Parts: sequence; structure tokens; C-alpha cells
Amino acid sequence: MNPFLLNILIVTTILFQDKTPTGSNDLPVFLLISEKNVPRITHLGTIESSEADLLDVEAGWFKVPYSECLALIREDTWMPRPSRMRAVCRDGQVFPGSFIGGDRDAVLVRHPWMNEIRIPLEEIARIELSNNTVSSLDPDQDHLILRNGDVLTGFIDSISETVVIEVTREDVERFDIPINRVSEIRLSAEPLQPSWPRVWFVDGLEMTIPSISIEESGHVEVGRHEFMTTDYDRFAGIDELVAVVFDGDRFSPLSNLPIKTRTIDPARRTNRDPKRLDQSKSFGVTDLLLTGPVQHEFEIKSGCNNFRTVVERPRNSVRWSAPTLRILVDNEVVWNNVVRERMSIDLDFPDQSKRIVMEITCGSNGPIHCGLILRDPVVSRISNRSTIGNGDQLIE
Repeated sequence: MNPFLLNILIVTTILFQDKTPTGSNDLPVFLLISEKNVPRITHLGTIESSEADLLDVEAGWFKVPYSECLALIREDTWMPRPSRMRAVCRDGQVFPGSFIGGDRDAVLVRHPWMNEIRIPLEEIARIELSNNTVSSLDPDQDHLILRNGDVLTGFIDSISETVVIEVTREDVERFDIPINRVSEIRLSAEPLQPSWPRVWFVDGLEMTIPSISIEESGHVEVGRHEFMTTDYDRFAGIDELVAVVFDGDRFSPLSNLPIKTRTIDPARRTNRDPKRLDQSKSFGVTDLLLTGPVQHEFEIKSGCNNFRTVVERPRNSVRWSAPTLRILVDNEVVWNNVVRERMSIDLDFPDQSKRIVMEITCGSNGPIHCGLILRDPVVSRISNRSTIGNGDQLIE
């Protein structure tokens, strides 16, 4: 047997609690989000154009048709790798590395294993060269944020060893600013919708790729990106992989949906929006803390017809009275339970549904420790569903 697969088999003896591996030398752990089945905690085996061969940490090896894979999101702790700069594109792609040049048409970035990347200026939203404290600026103009905090606003003509910007005051003034004096470059551009599949890596690289496969060697083989000027120097290992979103149009984490938060009786002094418990999770697939009494209304993406999560109480609240969670879809109650222990939720609803509501009412102790955690809540679009399992592997 291939040594890599043998190592994966060995880890089946490890006990998992709260989705976190117990040993520091464990293989990466991913949450599989698929079209027809409940989310599963897995290790990566192989991924081919026809199917993915994965290892459920409780049930063993299983196969998923590639067409049913929606995402693989890293669940265990991983360390981000810093980079000298980042180029962020209009569609959300991020290319970290070192700045090596540019002109009026494009910027050149050196990535450790993608080699030279040539990014057209028309694709770029901003270039981050160091940290800065400037937040809100007019999105209809270009901006040059200097390391001393000064901001030049106008039209950026070219980016190379110097950044050329035309600033209109009484007259048009042209400034040539050395790149080493620049903290960030922001370009006026309308955002674009992302395309799929898309991958995330530990160095902050986020890119859309034409194809992806994971070989028995454990390397993540991705098709050559359109911005690359040469071939890959190497392929990343699965320990460097943070996420793969195969089709982000067929599902949405609850945390990404537009939300309205409303007060219900007895009213709290303030009602907060759901709190993301892990800001580092890719694509917004994160646990949410809801604090009651409250009602949260989420706007559903068009065509979505399923909601999945595991609901539980925060550890500091188990000695207090249990709250009730009521879920409504377009004003119809589809789930209503007192949450005393971990419970899996897997709900189907009509494709034309517009909104899903989470309403928390408190027990006899009132709003003291009246909260619930939704584990990786996802709204998705599924068809011809044939569910295997009921989510019990998520609440063991």
C-alpha cells in the first residue's frame, strides 16, 4: 500500500472531540460539504475528475462523485504564512508574494511555487504592501496610501518601481512615488462575481483554477492559472491546503447571507448579530453564536432548498434553563425544539423560498446564558436528494 494512504489509515484510531484532532502530528482535517449528504469530518485521500476518495474519521473510507462535492474546509488548527505583499483582485482572488515589477498594463508578483504571476491592472482591486490604518475611501477613485499615512487620490497611471498617479486639484499634477514609500494601492473598479473551483492555501493564496486533483502522494495538483507566465515550480501538499470550494453558487454559509436582527420579548438592552466564532475559516464556513431572546432573519440565495447544521448550547450555559429554537421558512414553522443537548438539523424547503428565520426564546431563567451555537450552518441547493445518514457523526 502507498505509504501516504497507510499513514491515513493509522489515524482512524485517534478519537476526535469538538472536531479537533488530539495530536499535533495528525493529518489535516477537513469538513466535507456535499450536495446530497450531511457534512462530514474527513481526511483527504484522492480527488479525481470523477470522484473523491475520502476518510470519515468515524466510519472509514467513502467515495463522493465529484459533481456532488461543494467544498472542503480546513477544520484543524493551521498556521498562516506571512508574505511581503498581496494583490487582491476584483473577484476576490488573492496573490501573495513579492513585488518584482510592472507597467501601465500589469503588475508582476513572484510567488514561492507559482513563480512569476502577471496580473492585469484591470483585474486588481488593491495591492497591499504593508499594514495601514486607513479604512473608508471613495471607491470611485484610485488611492495611494503612503507609509507615513498620507493619501493621494486621483488616477493611477502605472505601477512599477515607482507608482505614477495623476492628482487633480486646480490643475492636474503628476507624482512619481517610489514603491518603497507605498503602503497600499487601491484601484477604482467594480467587484466581480467569483468563479469556481477555487482554492485557499496557508500563505493566503486564493485563486480560481481550471482543475484540481489530489494524488496518492498527497500533492494538490491544480491546473495552470491564467496569470502565470511559466509552469509551477512544485505543487503544494495537503498540509498547505486550507479550502477548496468546488461550486460556491450551489451553497452559502449562513454567515454570508444578508441578515436582519430583531428584538423579541422580553427585550434585551442590545441584540447583536450572530457572532462568527472562527474568523479564519475560509468562505465564511464558521460556527455562529446566537444570543437570545432574539430573532435573526436571513435572506436565502435564489434556488436554495436545504438548511443543515448542528445546534448546541455553549458550555457555560448548561446549568441554566434550556432555550427554545424555532426555525421559520417564509413565515412557516419548520423546526421547533427545546435545545437541551446537541441536535442535528437537516431541513428541506421549497426552491422559491426567500428567507429563513432563527428565533430564540429563553427558559425560566430569562436571558441569562440564553444562547445557542450553530455548527457550520449552510444553506444549499440540492436536487434528487438521497441522504445517507442523519448527521449523527457530527454530534457524537
